[in-house]
Amino acid sequence: MQNSPGIPFAALVVAIALATVTILSVIAGIGGGTALNELQIGATAWALALGLFGLQGVVSIIVEGRQVLPGLIMPRLNPLRATRSGWTICSARPSPHCQSCC
Repeated sequence: MQNSPGIPFAALVVAIALATVTILSVIAGIGGGTALNELQIGATAWALALGLFGLQGVVSIIVEGRQVLPGLIMPRLNPLRATRSGWTICSARPSPHCQSCC
């Protein structure tokens, strides 16, 4: 499976363009007073959605690389945080029931 960088970057470009158009229309006073009109609200929502999608895609490419290998990864449990009976919270003072983690 290939992680394409083109789609997230295109989403970021469109999000920046929509945000710029919305900000310029608010500065120009289009739509009346201080409240946004329907088109400005819609453009803001699309800019936020596409911006988050693009940012998630870029982070995915940075973290996972271009070649994604689907499969299972063994759990990475830290013995200081998890025990057989469940989750425990270890403090600076050891207690009798927290022998495994302190």
